[in-house]
Amino acid sequence: MEAEMRAHMEAYAADLERAGVPRGEAERRAHLEFGSIERVKEECRQSLGLHWFDELHADARYATRARRKSPLFTVAAVLALGIGIGANTAVFSVANVVLLRPLPYGEPGRRVRIYEIDKNGRGQVSPANFLDWVERAHSWERLASVGYSAGIHRNLRPFPSDP
Repeated sequence: MEAEMRAHMEAYAADLERAGVPRGEAERRAHLEFGSIERVKEECRQSLGLHWFDELHADARYATRARRKSPLFTVAAVLALGIGIGANTAVFSVANVVLLRPLPYGEPGRRVRIYEIDKNGRGQVSPANFLDWVERAHSWERLASVGYSAGIHRNLRPFPSDP
């Protein structure tokens, strides 16, 4: 781009020289007419939409200088980013498994929860009542009971594995 601008300036100066203007004055007028080559290059880059590349390059140079001046801050920032990205990945992995993936059995819309409320207002089913339900149930394909007691999970009768 610089060579092309110089060629235009020289051609304009040559035209002025042919019109009778002395060489030095013709070069000065050409320079005034076209302006600074760097300014013209910058205008061309902006018109092409390439100014962001120059700004990115300048920002990268500045960031490199700043990192060299304070290496302890650089190490702390990299560690903080690493821990943040790692934590985010771990949380999303758990959320993906727990919330986003479908349940591991067929037709989850047909699953229901049946319970009875005891005299204390708790929704627990005694093992004996559950076994009676299993013997007499004709409306359900399968029944399962899961109980939680003092944080211990016990599975009284699981679903057979779905096909």
